[in-house]
Amino acid sequence: MKLITYSTKHNGITLLELMVTIAIVAIISQLSMWFFPDFLALNRADNQVNLLHRNINYARLYAIENGTYVTLCALKNNECQKGDWEEQISLFIDNDKSTSLNNDELML
Repeated sequence: MKLITYSTKHNGITLLELMVTIAIVAIISQLSMWFFPDFLALNRADNQVNLLHRNINYARLYAIENGTYVTLCALKNNECQKGDWEEQISLFIDNDKSTSLNNDELML
């Protein structure tokens, strides 16, 4: 007895398969968009922490290498401000240990 098999070639996809695939991709992308703002906020926070960490390490290495005092703080009117770390931070050589940026001190 002979077994009859039918072989058909699939040259593409049907419109129904394409629509189902697009619907699944759309649903998954909409679900992932809910978490995207949280991901961006977390990424920004991580970047700021990494920037501060790099600045602290650079200040430490520069002070050790050159044998000078280095100050990392939030400057406003060439004076260090306490508790005002939301603004830009500055790194400078502090020769007189006054925590203020004078004309003879170098901004790093």
